[in-house]
Amino acid sequence: MAKQEHVEILKQGVEVWNKWREDNHEKIELTSARLSNVYLRNADLRYANLIDANLIGADLSSANLSSANLFGANLSGANLSYAHLRETKLSSAKLSRANLSGANLSYADLRETDLIGANLSGANLSYADLRETDLIPIRYQKMRFDFDIYRYKTRKKPTSESE
Repeated sequence: MAKQEHVEILKQGVEVWNKWREDNHEKIELTSARLSNVYLRNADLRYANLIDANLIGADLSSANLSSANLFGANLSGANLSYAHLRETKLSSAKLSRANLSGANLSYADLRETDLIGANLSGANLSYADLRETDLIPIRYQKMRFDFDIYRYKTRKKPTSESE
């Protein structure tokens, strides 16, 4: 459950929220928070717990959500353009029709995520986990996508034998 104090501070606006974050280093608890259509452009939501949060239509453009937990969150129609989502857990999240253009999703966990109709133009998906993700149809011009085939396999350590 969301910590009511965090919800109230967030609803005061991004400037108030980011200042509060600078002064307070406690874990952000926004589980199941109802934040649809909120304006959170440039918000500092690093490491925030947003499991099952309702962020339908929210403006999270240029927000920092690095290492946040958005498992099962509903971000349908949200604006996440140029958002920082590096190492963010988005598994089982709904991102249908979301704008992720220019977003950094490197190393993000996108397993079983709904990305149908999402705009991923210019997004960085380097080393993102996309297993069982619904991707089609998406918009994806100039999308960066690197894949390391060894990422999910156990590699044997090289031996130090000289022969």
